[in-house]
Amino acid sequence: MNNFNLYLGQDVKLTPNEKSDTEYEAEVIAKDKTGIDLKVLNCEPESTSIFEEVREWILCFEGSNSLNQLDVEIKNISTRFNLVLLVNPIGEVRKIERRRYNRVQISTAIRYRNLKQQESKTAHLIDVSASGIKMEVESIIDLQVEKKIIIDFTTLDEFPISKIKARILRIKVNQNSRGKVRRYYIGLEFVSVTKEQREEMIEWVQQQKNS
Repeated sequence: MNNFNLYLGQDVKLTPNEKSDTEYEAEVIAKDKTGIDLKVLNCEPESTSIFEEVREWILCFEGSNSLNQLDVEIKNISTRFNLVLLVNPIGEVRKIERRRYNRVQISTAIRYRNLKQQESKTAHLIDVSASGIKMEVESIIDLQVEKKIIIDFTTLDEFPISKIKARILRIKVNQNSRGKVRRYYIGLEFVSVTKEQREEMIEWVQQQKNS
């Protein structure tokens, strides 16, 4: 079986279809003639319902000079220690466009809150683009993939929008966390953003990259 140059330890992403915002991060932990074993990183072992309901997924991974997509079918689900999926490729690898918006690394504190709550919590901003952000938090209580939250950017110098609604796309443990406190990376996509606001953010990101 052709394993499409996937290697052990490679980070990949799973999405049910090209139009979906749902995305799970996974790691290639084994591959042989029976298929490819993927350890899902941002999903609890008991949270298997979506993989039981949807058997065909799109596997996204980095190629030598491009981002690639591969249709796969889930053949087996294991939850003994971690959530592990055995998948078989369907069809051929497709090359896809790289990220549409430029992204700039910004290290600063920001605030976020649930839609129905006024109390906010602190997160550490890692990077930002006109489509979303990556941030780091100490706790993922009340946070899960697909949940929408409010991001407060008032501490971010001259950012064109003070508060934005965002959808959580992925949650991943920071493997470099040290000490007793485990930290988590949260990837978010902005929602309910106007064309004008998007253009303002594109300009702001470009200014930061040029500074």
